[in-house]
Amino acid sequence: MTLISTIGIWSKTGHCRWPRQRRCGAGFFGKSSDAFTLLELLVVLVLIVIIVGVTVPRFGMDLLNDPLKKSTRDLVYLIKGARERALTVAGGAMLSIDISAGEFSLTNPDPQAGATGQPDEPVSRTIELPDTITILSVFVGDGDRPATGPVEIWFSPQGMAGPFIVNLTDGSSVMGVDYSPFLTDIRIADEQLEPTTYELDG
Repeated sequence: MTLISTIGIWSKTGHCRWPRQRRCGAGFFGKSSDAFTLLELLVVLVLIVIIVGVTVPRFGMDLLNDPLKKSTRDLVYLIKGARERALTVAGGAMLSIDISAGEFSLTNPDPQAGATGQPDEPVSRTIELPDTITILSVFVGDGDRPATGPVEIWFSPQGMAGPFIVNLTDGSSVMGVDYSPFLTDIRIADEQLEPTTYELDG
């Protein structure tokens, strides 16, 4: 006894005997009824695109607007600016850190004749930290105690300066910036850094 359907011919043993179908339960297009249709896949892809489009920009904006991370990036850019400025003028560059005021300043303290033969004017750029961000500590050189007053770090005409560490905090989180002439890039960490930490990592 056999059963005839629009899908195939079934024998009483349960085996598919439709000659043009590869397997039982196959549809008109030769695909299993358990497989995803093209429409279903498109719906899933659209949902993924919508979710990513909503969450990623918001995450990116939160990252850019975070005062602690933004202040840390600004400090890193200023340090790189001091190094580049020192390489372009004969007098080097000075990075000043006012711990109590929460300010970083970049100046050319002793203008001399630059590459053009004309005196370079002092260049000053100041970064003022937001009210929610404070300078937690500053370590200069190999000192194991943080500085307590204004700090001046001189970048030579070769773009070099002694090692120093700056830790910023918003009261709940800390980010550390570590500069060393022996490192190719400025190190950033989401924790408080100290000279001993640098020695272990170096």
